[in-house]
Amino acid sequence: MKDQKHGVTQILKPDTTPFRGGCNTVLETQQIPMGGYSMIQNMRGTHPGFKKRKGQRKQHSTADGTNNVLSMYQFVKNRVSEKHFFAQMSDNDVLKATTDPPGVTTGVFGSESFSGSASSKPASWSNIKETLLFSNGVDQHQIYHGTLTYIDRIIHYNGSGAPPTVPTLGYDYSDQATDGLTSTVVVLDSWDTYANNECVFVKTPVPVNSITFTVSKANANASVLSGYYWNGSWTQVSSLSDGTIDSGKTFGQTGAVTWTLPTDAIPNYMYGECGYWMQFRVSAVLDAEVEVTKIQFGSSWQSIENVWDGLPVYVVETQFYDTSADIYKTFGYTSIEIDSMAGTDSTPDKLYFASSDPICAIYVDVGTKPNSIAATTVDAVYHWNGTAWTSVGTISDGTNGLSNSGWITFPRVTSHKLQFNKNRYYAYWYYFTVDKALNDDVIISLYTQPYFDINDFGKGYCNTVWKDRAVYGFDRDQYIAVSAKGNPQVLNGNDYAILEPGDGRSNKPVAMHSFHNEMMVWQEEKGQEGGCLTLFEGYSPATFGKLVLSAKIGTMSAKTVAVIDGVYTSTKTDEVVGKIAFSLSHYGIFMTDGRYVTGISDDIQNYFDPLQSECIRRGYEDQMWLAHDTAYNVLRVGLVSGSSATTCNIFPVYDLADKTWSFDSYKQKPSCMTEVEANSGQANTVQLIGGTGTGTVYQSNYGDNDVSTAIDAYADIELNSNGKEMELREAILTLKTGTHLTITPTVDGVDKTAITETSVSAVRNKYSLNYKGMDMKLKIANATASESVHLFGIGIKLYSNEAR
Repeated sequence: MKDQKHGVTQILKPDTTPFRGGCNTVLETQQIPMGGYSMIQNMRGTHPGFKKRKGQRKQHSTADGTNNVLSMYQFVKNRVSEKHFFAQMSDNDVLKATTDPPGVTTGVFGSESFSGSASSKPASWSNIKETLLFSNGVDQHQIYHGTLTYIDRIIHYNGSGAPPTVPTLGYDYSDQATDGLTSTVVVLDSWDTYANNECVFVKTPVPVNSITFTVSKANANASVLSGYYWNGSWTQVSSLSDGTIDSGKTFGQTGAVTWTLPTDAIPNYMYGECGYWMQFRVSAVLDAEVEVTKIQFGSSWQSIENVWDGLPVYVVETQFYDTSADIYKTFGYTSIEIDSMAGTDSTPDKLYFASSDPICAIYVDVGTKPNSIAATTVDAVYHWNGTAWTSVGTISDGTNGLSNSGWITFPRVTSHKLQFNKNRYYAYWYYFTVDKALNDDVIISLYTQPYFDINDFGKGYCNTVWKDRAVYGFDRDQYIAVSAKGNPQVLNGNDYAILEPGDGRSNKPVAMHSFHNEMMVWQEEKGQEGGCLTLFEGYSPATFGKLVLSAKIGTMSAKTVAVIDGVYTSTKTDEVVGKIAFSLSHYGIFMTDGRYVTGISDDIQNYFDPLQSECIRRGYEDQMWLAHDTAYNVLRVGLVSGSSATTCNIFPVYDLADKTWSFDSYKQKPSCMTEVEANSGQANTVQLIGGTGTGTVYQSNYGDNDVSTAIDAYADIELNSNGKEMELREAILTLKTGTHLTITPTVDGVDKTAITETSVSAVRNKYSLNYKGMDMKLKIANATASESVHLFGIGIKLYSNEAR
């Protein structure tokens, strides 16, 4: 309407309107609609209202040099209650916090848990069955079980002779040792010496350097414990210290048995399972009442291995060489006829057999007609070493000369594939001989015990957990390996899978996350085609399938993806509570619900526009990050912006309720962010950020300062009338009391005299203004140390002169 006195139109009334919305950095300020925001800094939306964000404090008093913090993760265990908070530093070390957050450490952050190779990538971290997985792009995937973890199995062997290489007899107390109950026990009554054919076998998922025995009935006899590990034979551990000794009596009390971690331990197949078995012996018989209620192990970070799944594998092919007739008879894995096989006491026959993998044992099923020639032995096994047939070394014949079914074991050797006897395929070939001629009608079946080298896959690039399986990406190509269910170190057998994300290009997978019942895999962006985002579905290796959600949008690293579960938007009735994955790309910031990929960075797209000087910088992808801050329900992002920046210098914030953008500015620039379960205090979770170049981890959303620096929080409100001259007469603010506030008008690019308030009323704060111009701005700011501000609403009396 017309104002008759002034001949102008009043375009905004002095009634207050709630602060709400976000800023736009793509448009020129003159293009931003009336009352819109050109910048919101260090504020969080309260829907309605703007509130100054909280600050941060140091998590430890002594810096780790000038390192950047590449990534962080809290490893939480529940069966055995443990928390371990880790920080991956730019000098490639992983440090374990001395004090669990939010506690603050006086001194350094913590001790070194893992020393990585040079040029580590921001790591991906996962937890499967209370087992930590860590992948940094340059080392093999690492596995860590924490301080105390229940063992897999314990067998008390008590036989008529020494235990064979593959024992089957014994008393299994695995359930009693691992059920956590005091009412069930491992019985070690009258445990005798190894000379009298007794020992205890303990299986763990990795090589270990300590086992803790909780003793409920103590041994009263003097005896000393010794330990052995498997490296192809039973080898005594070094530097054993027995914490169960009481007055010279092993198992006289609860305690930990520790030793130097062996570097050459290998998995061994016993009692139907392949794993890392230990053997314990006592020097003298224990007394008649010795009981243990639980057994737990400890170990350090280690590279994962590919441990055989324990299911015997058929040989690929067998060829029986009849020396006297100079002919080869070809068979499969079963019904192998070795009638009257000549022994090495004359001119020996040979049974050749092929395997798709190197092996360290064969299982011989002798069927219904075993060899009956007394005192026969399988006297040698040979392999192809690349140039000649060579003995594998000392063997252990569990078949007793093919007179019963059993395992023939031998050391691991370096074998090479061979096209044997004009076959058209390559395989690992072996043969064995016997020392005496067998009887007629001996028909056998052959199975193998393979072993694997995890480094055949390459180095560990990223990981996740999906459907109770570990999923690994490697540095060689785009393929990912899915472990057997519940066995993160079994990458073989029928329950294991190799999946190919993407559209066939060899872009490495850099981030993976479970998503509902599915899994999402982001690949690195290369060339003009970009990257890929793939959704995998299915419930077993036989049913796994994929859907490529994008053949353009990938991501940068493991720390540029966040999967948010539950309420991620405002709770209006027309919006759906759901699970959404957000990712940072060279092309912007994107979200996906598993069906569509949608960009959400339109209002700040200038930072992804290659024609703009502030565009994110190529080659610094590992520095950038994206994380969910549940305290404010926002996405926090770190960008390396501009042609000279080498670390994150722009920090956009996405309000998940209003779907709007603002920005943060920090004294201590974050290099990454994570959330952890609090160890004390009222809140269940706290937010941690890693420092850039400060060697420090900080608790975020704490206090009113960035450590000791005031937080500069403000909102820039743009006022324009499509090129017409305006008169700014009055402004009204409502906000929380007791706040320092600065109101700065800007007219046609020139800052005017600021209005400074030292104490503001929460009712109506009216300010008279008298400015004319075509492009105006009001900056509402608080930059006072140790102080918060909460803006409620603003009203502006503004006139537009239609004649000018």
